[in-house]
Amino acid sequence: MRGGAVPARRSALRPPRTDNKVVGAAAVVVAAPFAVGSLHEYATPCGSLVAYSVSTLVCRAMSARRRKGEDLI
Repeated sequence: MRGGAVPARRSALRPPRTDNKVVGAAAVVVAAPFAVGSLHEYATPCGSLVAYSVSTLVCRAMSARRRKGEDLI
């Protein structure tokens, strides 16, 4: 390697493990009854949550459609 370039670590790009997804889904199910009833009182945070949700879905869709050789970051 010329110029002292350091190769990127591929291990940091591993997808999340399945047990992490299970714990996240369980946390959403447990917290939803408490959160849904009170969120309608706060318009600005709700708008931010919707924007972040849409952004997450768009990024996930773009990542799912990309070719293996390309890197979006």
